[in-house]
Amino acid sequence: MNGRVAKKHRKVADKIALAWLKTLVSEEEAKVYTIKNFKGYLTKTTHLMTEGQYTIMPHSYRWFTRTVKKFGVDGLERRINR
Repeated sequence: MNGRVAKKHRKVADKIALAWLKTLVSEEEAKVYTIKNFKGYLTKTTHLMTEGQYTIMPHSYRWFTRTVKKFGVDGLERRINR
């Protein structure tokens, strides 16, 4: 994957992760989270061991970027901007 495509994936993953993070807290607390500082609130652990195999930890930043890569940027971007 080249840099332009990876950059698109990260931008969409940022939007999705921020939206998910805001659903976990009240509206007043959600105002604190911005696109610039939300990564500090996500888990730092990227992998976990399950049944003797390493898997990507759900709802980590890496998980969001992998999900965008799996489902494609165009389809997810249209759903976000509705």
